[in-house]
Amino acid sequence: MFKASNNEVEYETLMTGIKLCYTTRRDSVQAFSDSQLVVSQVNGAYKAKDDTMEAYVGWVREATKLLKYFAITSVQTGKFVRSWEAKKYLVGGPDGK
Repeated sequence: MFKASNNEVEYETLMTGIKLCYTTRRDSVQAFSDSQLVVSQVNGAYKAKDDTMEAYVGWVREATKLLKYFAITSVQTGKFVRSWEAKKYLVGGPDGK
């Protein structure tokens, strides 16, 4: 095992989701995170405080430039969508394409 902050785990999860979109040839991503810090850093409202976070932010920003659409939205902890709602996003976006 290795030590990782909650925000590092949030970024790793986001990066895995973006990579999955490329693998499945999706070009639009609507991401949700319960980390206000991660959302704000990716959206440019907050600056990363150290080299590790800067690297994560940079990777996400560069990777999402290749997408037609990318947005990340903050959600409250514990506010999860029903499984069928989540599935339609995984299948291809809010319209199911």
